[in-house]
Amino acid sequence: MNQKKLENSELSKLKSLNSAHSTDVSMLAQNEIDISRLSKKKENLIVRFESSESNLLHFESDLIEKYGKGIRIDLPTGNIISLTIDD
Repeated sequence: MNQKKLENSELSKLKSLNSAHSTDVSMLAQNEIDISRLSKKKENLIVRFESSESNLLHFESDLIEKYGKGIRIDLPTGNIISLTIDD
């Protein structure tokens, strides 16, 4: 019985293509893992953002109640600047 065998060039090309394919599969899998991690990180950041935004809006409401509307606060100094013209 005569066993058939690939030519060396065919075997070399097959090994090269198979290796490239395996590398691509690994890279694709790693990208999916990275995407999943980034998605979870994004979800956590959105929760933090919503919480900080809510805290800021609540505190802004407290300041409006205390100092009134029509003001601007200079953040570096804390000075309150009236935006309305007093008669």
